[in-house]
Amino acid sequence: IDSYIDLDSDLWKGMKDIAEEYKYNGKHYYVPYTLTSNFAVNYNRLVLEEYGLPDPLELYRNGEWTWDTFRDILVKWCNASPDHIGYTGVGAMSFIATTGTKIISVENTEIVNNLSSEKIVRCMEFLEDLYRQGLTGTGYVDPGEAFVDGNTLFLGMEPVWTYGAACESLYKKNIEYDMAFVPFPRDPLADNYYIAYDSYGYMIPAGAKNIKGAVDWITLNRRETTAPANVATAREKATDSGTKYYPKCPECKYSYVENNTEDLTECPNCGAARKVKFNAYYSEEQYDLLQDMITPENGKFVMLFDNVNGFNADLSAFFQGGEESLLDGPLYGGASFTQLRESYYYPIETILDEYREKIKNS
Repeated sequence: IDSYIDLDSDLWKGMKDIAEEYKYNGKHYYVPYTLTSNFAVNYNRLVLEEYGLPDPLELYRNGEWTWDTFRDILVKWCNASPDHIGYTGVGAMSFIATTGTKIISVENTEIVNNLSSEKIVRCMEFLEDLYRQGLTGTGYVDPGEAFVDGNTLFLGMEPVWTYGAACESLYKKNIEYDMAFVPFPRDPLADNYYIAYDSYGYMIPAGAKNIKGAVDWITLNRRETTAPANVATAREKATDSGTKYYPKCPECKYSYVENNTEDLTECPNCGAARKVKFNAYYSEEQYDLLQDMITPENGKFVMLFDNVNGFNADLSAFFQGGEESLLDGPLYGGASFTQLRESYYYPIETILDEYREKIKNS
């Protein structure tokens, strides 16, 4: 689609470098119209306050949120009780991203396997040590349940989903909370603050009869996402701490929306009080951080997309999904990354060679 989308135009400001990460054989087939925050470290600030532990959000503001401070907090938390879990959630990929290295990268026409990279090995050794010290959990936990018993400190999960689900669950169970999230801690040896991201967008099938229509749709989504009025409205809604109500009366189903009476707090039809709807709003600071994590042009992070999951399911299976996987095993099952890498390296290379051959012959 290089001849259809001008990545140097104002509309695509900030997306050119992102689009470069998806190049295949030197060409663009995919240009995302927006990014998503992928994963973050989620936590209940009140729990940290109770135990006198530093707030990661404050550490981040001061440039002190690193692997080292992350580990120090985990140690203090887990030493406080045998029931405490320091970190659980997604596996090693988001930690590896902070080194500035992709597990598998596509560089122009070259597919590069970086499993033997010093940076990746160093990261995996750090994570293996977290497991050996008893600082990690078992992996995935439902965000709506993760913080209910107060034992889990940090959950590595997609922050928008986790923030809403955790807040609503704690609210309904009448548990005090002050949920927050931060990017994954920075590699203290990295030259920049790198984070992993994901994206939304569309591809156009080969042989499509209406390429212009497809390009127009992609462009429309980009305009919708970046229009200043829409950006302002999104911020206003996300940070609105006011009381929210369900759109219909709980008794007679009178519609406040259809009757343009959304400012009322009592049903004009039957007199029933409006039912309050849970509102998981963001603080201005937290919303700003979220935007920094998905907006390249803000310049707060160097964003990486790892191609490890971009080939096929067989390849992805080597990296996640159990105690014998490369990214979950060392963190949650005590497996040796070095041994797993030696066991899987040749099968991984065999799969990648198929794609190397495709690029060579295309």
